[in-house]
Amino acid sequence: MDISFNCDKCGQRLAIDEAGAGQIVDCPKCKTPLEVPYKSQSVVAVSDMLNVPPSSGRLIMEFWSAAFIVFLLLAGAAGLLWFILAMAFKAYTLLNK
Repeated sequence: MDISFNCDKCGQRLAIDEAGAGQIVDCPKCKTPLEVPYKSQSVVAVSDMLNVPPSSGRLIMEFWSAAFIVFLLLAGAAGLLWFILAMAFKAYTLLNK
């Protein structure tokens, strides 16, 4: 039975006969020396390594979408306030000539 594992450097999947457990082999892709583990390593998803539930990506996207909308509303309100102040200043200067 083969032992399957990934290269630590490039991620290349390797399969070595179980008689080679504990030996050093070179990765066929990047030539990095690797120790053959005694048991097969299962393929682990990035979300499993980070302990992040798959649905959290949607929550993050919803958060940033809401934050962007708030930013646009605040920028629009600031722009409107700037316009009103500019027009008030212009009216003030015209009336006080």
